[in-house]
Amino acid sequence: MIVVHVEIWPYGDPEGSYEIGQIVAWNEGGNTALSSYSGSVIQAGSTSLGVKSWEQEFRVEGHDRTDGPWRLIASILSAIELQAQP
Repeated sequence: MIVVHVEIWPYGDPEGSYEIGQIVAWNEGGNTALSSYSGSVIQAGSTSLGVKSWEQEFRVEGHDRTDGPWRLIASILSAIELQAQP
């Protein structure tokens, strides 16, 4: 499983950090060269900023594991409809 946390560090201070988003991805393809992943992308809401919370599931098939994690994250973000959030 791959977990990506997105945090805010107000004024660069890690002591005041808080999470604003998360990606959780499960490898469904075993330990093969090409893997399929499913999971969810979560955005935390902020009433002070007017940001609404949402969660969306995804599926990415045929990810070449030699491309590394950043290509996988880009594929995950491409697989969801960011513009369609409430």
